[in-house]
Amino acid sequence: MTENNSQSNDPSAVKEMNLLNRIIGIFTSPGATFHAIAEKPKWVVPGIIIILLSLGTTFLLRDVILQEQRVKTEEQLLKRGIDSAQMETILDKNQQITKIAMYPGVLVTTAVMFVIVAAIWLFVSNIVLGGQATFNQMLGVSIYRGFIPLVGGLIKAPLMISQQTLNIHFSLATFMPDEAKETFLYKLLAQIELFNVWSIIVLCIGIAVVSKLNVKKVWPWVAIIYLLWFVGTSAVSGLLGR
Repeated sequence: MTENNSQSNDPSAVKEMNLLNRIIGIFTSPGATFHAIAEKPKWVVPGIIIILLSLGTTFLLRDVILQEQRVKTEEQLLKRGIDSAQMETILDKNQQITKIAMYPGVLVTTAVMFVIVAAIWLFVSNIVLGGQATFNQMLGVSIYRGFIPLVGGLIKAPLMISQQTLNIHFSLATFMPDEAKETFLYKLLAQIELFNVWSIIVLCIGIAVVSKLNVKKVWPWVAIIYLLWFVGTSAVSGLLGR
């Protein structure tokens, strides 16, 4: 994470980049790409692309999602002592609701998360760290860096379909035994996976560039906040048995 915002902030010195170059640049040269985004965020079209690809991935994984949800719901109902006849009714009803809500849920959740994430990092950069970013710029950072986990999801989708499970990740948790899948450590390590770490590093660069801060000042805050998030969600997931 050595790339910083040392490039000139003079608009005339920032190289104009088209949409394709920006998307590729997020993977190959995030510093230069975020300088172009800081000058002209242009986040609407990439945001639509991410949402459409997310919907497409959800369509491909539809059967796997429904099956995993059914199994988890059945486990919860068994713990509550629900009889088999009532259980089948509940499971079928839940499946119908999921089929209807699945795609609108992806659309709304993705769009809302872009805004929430941008707002959080705008607060951190401007209020906590004294940066100079605008919400429009931070929204551009939030959306463009979203291509990294999106590509990760597209790579993992065929594996999820072939193995009929959503529990596919490129992390140290992969080397843990199956009986460890419900442990806190497994859930934590599963979140600290290749594409998540990559996107966090790129996020640090993006925040530094648009906020006119040094990346060395930004990354500890980003790392701490994400670590707390991973720990919290892993703990809650364990308590809920998911």
